[in-house]
Amino acid sequence: MVSCYDDAEEGRSNDPRVDGVTDQSKDDLERRTIEAVRLHRELLRNAEHHHRLWRRAAETIPDMDEVGDLREAYRKALFEAQAQQMALSMLIDQLGRIPSLPEDDEPTDGEVGRPSD
Repeated sequence: MVSCYDDAEEGRSNDPRVDGVTDQSKDDLERRTIEAVRLHRELLRNAEHHHRLWRRAAETIPDMDEVGDLREAYRKALFEAQAQQMALSMLIDQLGRIPSLPEDDEPTDGEVGRPSD
């Protein structure tokens, strides 16, 4: 089996999924990873919001077309979060760790993506 890592230069993978990532400084990579973590958290909150709207409508609205539209909005938001999660995972793999974010040290009200006590 041929691998995208065969014959790769030292420190580079030849993997098209990471082009432009492996040749960055660790500081740049960490900055991009932190931005990706924040974006992922935002997309998760958006998907959860759409899920709540859809479930509430499914319980109270008899118009199945409207409920179907809300379900599709939820599915779209969920797919966006899942796709971005794959990109985030690649960045974390390249960085070799999950960076800490300043807001992770703040008290929370149980928000997604933040540790709970």
